[in-house]
Amino acid sequence: GEHAKHFLETFSGYLQVDGYSGYLKVPDVILVGCWAHARRKFDEALKAAPPSAKGKQTASAEGLQFCNQLYAIERAIKKESSEKRYEVRLEKSKPVLDLFLAWLQTKQPQVAPKSKLGEAITYGLNQWELL
Repeated sequence: GEHAKHFLETFSGYLQVDGYSGYLKVPDVILVGCWAHARRKFDEALKAAPPSAKGKQTASAEGLQFCNQLYAIERAIKKESSEKRYEVRLEKSKPVLDLFLAWLQTKQPQVAPKSKLGEAITYGLNQWELL
């Protein structure tokens, strides 16, 4: 944490982070999470699935689909004004986020925490407020 604090001592503003707790010690920043990290964890969980699960609708694939839905919405609005992006995010992204959070909370007790899927779910829940 001290390295991040020292390195960023003159920075203030939004800081997109990967879950490293050391960033919590950095003053004058607003931490925001990284959807690429969250998505990658579900992608890794999907790739780690046994061959018998390939091509099937697994929980790893479901988690990845939530992330992909959010990415698709963002791609569709990337050239819009900030006001329009805000409106679309409330209309389209918020329902996906609400469903995704409920899904994460439901799946967590059903999945081994040390599995790739368990790690993806835990990361999503631990970072939720920043994402």
